[in-house]
Amino acid sequence: MKIKFQYFTNSEREEIINNNSSLYLIEEQNIIDGNFLIFSDSPLDLETRKNIVLPEEEYNDIINRVSDLEMAIAAILGGAE
Repeated sequence: MKIKFQYFTNSEREEIINNNSSLYLIEEQNIIDGNFLIFSDSPLDLETRKNIVLPEEEYNDIINRVSDLEMAIAAILGGAE
């Protein structure tokens, strides 16, 4: 079963997430019609999770963060020798 909530502010978004902690947040939509959080009583199956598409900017941000973390870990490990 899926449940869709509309929110207007970040505080409403956080409140909806906190009030539905027993459910799985499976999708967030920020579209012309509004902002929505979609919950389910069961997690997404593995095949669905493999096909999630990220905007290119968000994908690149994640890649950059991972790279920064790798460099920080290397610096820490290199400094421990």
